Amino acid sequence: MKIVLNNNELNALVKKMNAEPSSWVPIENNLSPREKLLEELEAGGIAINIEDVNPGPGGLLEYNGEQVILYIKDTRASKETLKYSPEDSRRFHIAECDTISAMRDKGRYERYVVTRKHDGLFLVDWLDPETKETGEVEAALKVCKNCLNEINYDNYKIQKTHRKNIWNN
Repeated sequence: MKIVLNNNELNALVKKMNAEPSSWVPIENNLSPREKLLEELEAGGIAINIEDVNPGPGGLLEYNGEQVILYIKDTRASKETLKYSPEDSRRFHIAECDTISAMRDKGRYERYVVTRKHDGLFLVDWLDPETKETGEVEAALKVCKNCLNEINYDNYKIQKTHRKNIWNN
């Protein structure tokens, strides 16, 4: 359906102000491939194969040249666990850690998602263990401890007595 815009009032104001009319006309959204990728990554993520993610500078994960966060969408956790105890569910990954390396070695191909969202919320699948009902919910997953160790976040490798505090925060 074509939308017809009536700009008569706007054109009358432009004329009244003795302003030059703009030559701008609306066109299709012609984003570059990189802009499209970033838009998808920041909107919520892209389901991918783990083989499409590679370690970048400093061991941080990259997808098509963009730094990303990786997580498994199918948590197999209950909605309550995801909402109120995310530490008891799956983790998200920021680096090529021991966990990711082991997944690659074992040929595990769960439903991975890459994202660049910065709000700490991830769209994940939940499963009610009693009714087998499933659904989706946004959950505040926790970061992988092996990732913290890999990049030595906040001296995680050295601060053995404070690791839990670093991880919780």
